[in-house]
Amino acid sequence: MISSDSELLVFSCLILTLVSLLGGWIPSLFKITPFRLQSAMGLVAGFMVGIAILHLLPHSVVIRNDKNGLEVVTLWLIVGLVTMFVMIRSFHFHQYGHPLTYIDLPQEGSNASEVHVSYSWIGVALGFSIHSFLEGVALAATIQVESLYSGSFPWIWLGVLAVILLHKPLDSMSISFLIKAGNWKSSINHLVNVLFALMCPFGALIFYFGVGEFFELNPEILSSIMAFAAGAFICIALSDLLPEAHQNRHYRFTLTIMFLGGVLLSYFLRIIEVSSGLTDHF
Repeated sequence: MISSDSELLVFSCLILTLVSLLGGWIPSLFKITPFRLQSAMGLVAGFMVGIAILHLLPHSVVIRNDKNGLEVVTLWLIVGLVTMFVMIRSFHFHQYGHPLTYIDLPQEGSNASEVHVSYSWIGVALGFSIHSFLEGVALAATIQVESLYSGSFPWIWLGVLAVILLHKPLDSMSISFLIKAGNWKSSINHLVNVLFALMCPFGALIFYFGVGEFFELNPEILSSIMAFAAGAFICIALSDLLPEAHQNRHYRFTLTIMFLGGVLLSYFLRIIEVSSGLTDHF
């Protein structure tokens, strides 16, 4: 039984590392069909939107506890959304289909695209790593929320952890696809997969032990981080996951149901959170 915030942190880091590693091994173990991938993306997108709006934002507003709280929180939400949008467009990550789909076709007599295929995973891995570090920061922030402001079961932590767990294998899988497409050695793939798997726990640990001790005196920082994470989640869900999930016209109804299922799952967690009495603290 997990009874302290430090145990929550250790448990989170261990399971996130394991799930990320498994995601990197998926291309070598299973055949990933477009329908399966797009179904997973629709479910994750709905869940991310729900966690951002139903969990992170309400707690961000109440933690700040001032008359301008909503205005400041929405500002940080926009900052998180814009920051993630710029990162996605700069590093061209969050592309979950077959990697060759996103690589320019070569012109006659040119080998330029071969170089693009070979080294494209570097930018993707860099973008994903920054994103994973920020996810770790968001996760550590939710643990601080539960530690400082609640004595109930940490539902908000569970929701954010679930979002990252559902999303992380897709990230690792994309990197592995691109490394494999570039004909790099399997040892490189394994090394990059391990380093990437450690980025989210690294962000959580650095944040928790480096900055977390100041949160009791500065709840505004905690509120801003959670609002920033909410904006990032919304951007990822609506600008990347959903468009790719719904490009398959043959399964539009099924993919829509998967998205709604993700939203309902996050709402179900909210109902449990309210019934457990956690909202009495917020």
